[in-house]
Amino acid sequence: MSQDPQHAFASTLERMVQDVVDRLFEERIPRLVAETAPPSHTESRTLPTLLTVEELAELLKLGQKGPDGKRKGGVRTIRGWVAEGRIPFLKAGDRVLFDLGEIYRWLSEGAEKSRARRDGRVA
Repeated sequence: MSQDPQHAFASTLERMVQDVVDRLFEERIPRLVAETAPPSHTESRTLPTLLTVEELAELLKLGQKGPDGKRKGGVRTIRGWVAEGRIPFLKAGDRVLFDLGEIYRWLSEGAEKSRARRDGRVA
C-alpha cells in the first residue's frame, strides 16, 4: 500500500521536526542549563583542610621536637591560644581542629598588624 506524496511529505517532515526536538532536549538544553545555572551547594563548596593541634604546631614550627618527633612546646602554645580565643578553631566533640584556610587568613592579618605597628601605623 502506497502513501500519497502529500502524506509521505507530512510524515517525513514530522519525523525531521521530532529529531530536531529530540536533539534539543538531549544535547542543547542540558548544556545550556549546565552553563547558566548557579552551582549547587555541593559543587560550590569544597571541604576545608582540617589540621590537628599537633599538625598545626608542626606547620608553624612551634616548640622543640621531642624524641618522638612531635613538637611538645608548640602544642602547649597552640592550646593556650585556643583557650585565650587568639586563634580560629573548630570543635568536633572534644577535638580541636583548625581550618587551614582560616589559619592562613589569621596569619596574614597578624602579619599586616605587625607591619602596621613597625611602621607606626594604627593596627
